[in-house]
Amino acid sequence: MEVWRSAERYNPSIGSEATFISTIARRRLIDKQRRAGRSVKFEPLSSAADADTNDASATQPMELADEVARAQEAMESLNDEQQSALRMSIYEGHSHAEIAKRMDVPLGTVKTNIRRGLIRLRTMLSEESEGGAS
Repeated sequence: MEVWRSAERYNPSIGSEATFISTIARRRLIDKQRRAGRSVKFEPLSSAADADTNDASATQPMELADEVARAQEAMESLNDEQQSALRMSIYEGHSHAEIAKRMDVPLGTVKTNIRRGLIRLRTMLSEESEGGAS
């Protein structure tokens, strides 16, 4: 139905029919994921540990809590712009365009802050895990 509704926007000089349909499908999937992401409710770690009586699964919430603490600590070491952009994207589910509008900065700046922040987090967390495993 969406392809039919959007048919007047199709321009063969811009792209093929397959590309046009793929773009519509991709956008629908992104919208669906965003809606689903906003409705997710997180269960406290303590109740997840109470539900599992198996020793192996009981240690998983503790390990997860340690990982979360390390990630939060690494996040706090980022600069303010990177932190704000990542928090709005990850925790609040905002698009890059929405973040740019809320922060009153260009879209490219938001994308750069998110990318650099994620790269720095990945580097810091991998260095920590390599240092802790040795």
